[in-house]
Amino acid sequence: MSEELKPCPFCGGSKVQIIDYEFTDQIECDECGNLVRPSCWNTRPIEDALRAENKRLREELINVVSIITGSQKGFFGEVLTYMPHFAERYVDTLIKFLYHADAK
Repeated sequence: MSEELKPCPFCGGSKVQIIDYEFTDQIECDECGNLVRPSCWNTRPIEDALRAENKRLREELINVVSIITGSQKGFFGEVLTYMPHFAERYVDTLIKFLYHADAK
């Protein structure tokens, strides 16, 4: 197996080993004991879908905030990457401001 093994899909443990049986290989988690075929170990369709959706939403958020504030996309993207709590508060404040401005 050439790719790096992800943590155990059952318990999240990182102590895993490849066991060479006579007819097939299995990956075993030393922490919970679950066995999985190597072809399935790194397959996480729900995680992959969530990562793709998070990436799409992040890009959309950067575009929206950049349009509203007139700032550079790169600047807010870096704020979102390196200071996510600040970016989250910034977006919350912006939403509250827009909501109150619209209500008047």
